[in-house]
Amino acid sequence: MTVYRGQQAYTPKLSTSSYGNAWNDDNKIDITAALVAADEVILMEIPAGTRLTGLKYRAGDLDSGATLVANLGYRSTHPEQRVAAAPSYFLNASAAFQAAQNGWVDLAFEPITFQENVQIVLKPTAPAVGLPAATAIWAIASGRVVGVA
Repeated sequence: MTVYRGQQAYTPKLSTSSYGNAWNDDNKIDITAALVAADEVILMEIPAGTRLTGLKYRAGDLDSGATLVANLGYRSTHPEQRVAAAPSYFLNASAAFQAAQNGWVDLAFEPITFQENVQIVLKPTAPAVGLPAATAIWAIASGRVVGVA
């Protein structure tokens, strides 16, 4: 199993900005081999106390064929998890990663407040035929700091 992470890994920050309690972060994850069902791609780490209101991504061609299917969801990173994992909260059995996106894909979802640090995880459910060339997935998340209840 390969776990792909970008420069944002292990560094979820919770802070305010000149715009009040706004929060946003971005990440780039380099993909160097065809994704298989055992792999995981950590798109983003979200700090506890954040209400996630936006998530978008852009990816290169992750499949030289047309077989890659994946879920996109979240899971807690806390050792004693209180936040239940939702492995397909954002995308369920999606073929969206079979070809490169020409622009940003803005995901539609109900905003959610995380009471623990979580990871946004892309998990293949059907493997890619191959990887045409090393590529990357970029992600941008936004929300606001509301605190932990």
